[in-house]
Amino acid sequence: MDIADRVALRDAPVRPADIVPLDRALRLVLQGGRETRSYRVRAGDTLWTIAGRTGMRVPNLQELNPGLSPRNLAIGEVLKLSRTVPLINVSTVYTQTQRQELPCPVVRKKDDRLPLGLTRVLQAGRAGLAEVTEQVICRNGQVVGRRELTRKVLQAPREQVVAVGTWQLLASRSGSGGRLGWPVVGAVTSPFGARWGGFHPGIDIAAGYGTPVDAAAPGRVVRAGWYGGYGNCVDIDHGDGVVTRYGHLSRIAVEEGEQVIKGQLVGYVGSTGFATGPHLHFEVRINGNPVNPESFL
Repeated sequence: MDIADRVALRDAPVRPADIVPLDRALRLVLQGGRETRSYRVRAGDTLWTIAGRTGMRVPNLQELNPGLSPRNLAIGEVLKLSRTVPLINVSTVYTQTQRQELPCPVVRKKDDRLPLGLTRVLQAGRAGLAEVTEQVICRNGQVVGRRELTRKVLQAPREQVVAVGTWQLLASRSGSGGRLGWPVVGAVTSPFGARWGGFHPGIDIAAGYGTPVDAAAPGRVVRAGWYGGYGNCVDIDHGDGVVTRYGHLSRIAVEEGEQVIKGQLVGYVGSTGFATGPHLHFEVRINGNPVNPESFL
């Protein structure tokens, strides 16, 4: 402990009436001084915000600044402030050892198999732990400074790895943006458009029974089950009104609500529903309207 001010002790005659109890003497030492300073009014200030910011009460502000009222504050006006300060300033320095949590670093990796804006944790992070010894400097009981003396890492943090989606399908033929992947490898046996006096809303891709079917793009499964003439059917929503459909599956490998990445298994080629043989019926719909999938593959 150190007394920051110069203090002189001397003998002096004192009247008995001037002698005060110890607790009152301590209060005088800690609160017996006054410090006067100024404050310049800023835009948005009120008497209450000024009082809160400076540690004063509104009546005290008005007492120090006669004529001051909430309605006549002017930007740039200078107000008088006053606060209690100790008669003697006491500084203390001590050493403190405590444990501190070390935040885990986050590493972000772009992934074009995930939709734009979607994230997926590839590796969970873990906070670390360190034992830190500091020199703490106080003035009149208030901490005014710290200086680190030693630091010992007890447990190193483990980084968290996060995949950040960048894939985005643009509903155009410009070639910009993401492109759809072929859900199966095979020849197109029935194209998009007019067929048998009707309209074929997708393409049929030839493939053997049980051939794995992959998601053409990342997205969220919005249908996974039997759907009329499509038989076992999977619909994936890719955002911006774009949906892909996979029909006549022998078996479904995803669930409704599941997030999938581009190339993820969604089912197997079959001939369920209205199908003449094993193949994949593949559709692309934009805002509910079927478009030619080959424009995006």
